[in-house]
Amino acid sequence: MIVLKWAHEMFDTLRTKDQKKLKIKNLEFSIDWKKVRFIHSEPDYSHITDHTDATPKQKAQVITL
Repeated sequence: MIVLKWAHEMFDTLRTKDQKKLKIKNLEFSIDWKKVRFIHSEPDYSHITDHTDATPKQKAQVITL
């Protein structure tokens, strides 16, 4: 999950001297999604160049805060 990877990187970058003793594998992250807005739009298949696949895959969506 991209958000969890970001949280690990931010903790690793910003942790205090005492927190540096902690191992990331021993931490538990809780992500609060309450203030995240999901905006649904039509899928965009314009980036597909190989039309041999019977099931085209849509372009990734962006999450904004």
